[in-house]
Amino acid sequence: MSNNISRFLVPLIIFQVFLLTIQFIIGMWINLFAPMNIPIPQHYNGMMGMMSGYLMSVMIQIPEIMAHMMVGILIGLLAFISLFISFFTKKLLIIILVAINGFLTLIAGIYGLMFLLGGMQNNILSFIMSIGFIGIVFSDFGIIYFIDRIDTPASKTNTNAISILKERYAKGEITKAQYDQMLADLAKK
Repeated sequence: MSNNISRFLVPLIIFQVFLLTIQFIIGMWINLFAPMNIPIPQHYNGMMGMMSGYLMSVMIQIPEIMAHMMVGILIGLLAFISLFISFFTKKLLIIILVAINGFLTLIAGIYGLMFLLGGMQNNILSFIMSIGFIGIVFSDFGIIYFIDRIDTPASKTNTNAISILKERYAKGEITKAQYDQMLADLAKK
């Protein structure tokens, strides 16, 4: 059961890597070609003024930012779904890696939004967003690597044991009844 759930995580994580690639390309496009000196008007007071006024004016001037944010929201949603699914694996290492992935997704998203709301001028916020992004990529590959490592050894050992059993039966070292009993025992594992 756990193996099937773990294998269900892999396509989600691969899709997240795909979205991260799209996110990176859009981010580089914005970084290279979008005007980064959009001033923050003084008449936008408070957080709601920033969210409704300044943010919308930036997205009208740089529509790629809207796409960048929407892909980021999808990445966050996938991180949340992956975390939910990881609890069913009952594998602590996978749960921890997926939780780290979700935390880094949250960090990248929050600092990206802070960078945008700060007039895209505070490079420290951009740097923290980038570190979160890089961490997400590493955690994604870590999740895929460890899912494979945790799930594979038992199946390889079982396959190896079955091939040894077949060889022993073929050589006449064990009877048909012994072969069937041992094969049934291996199937239970």
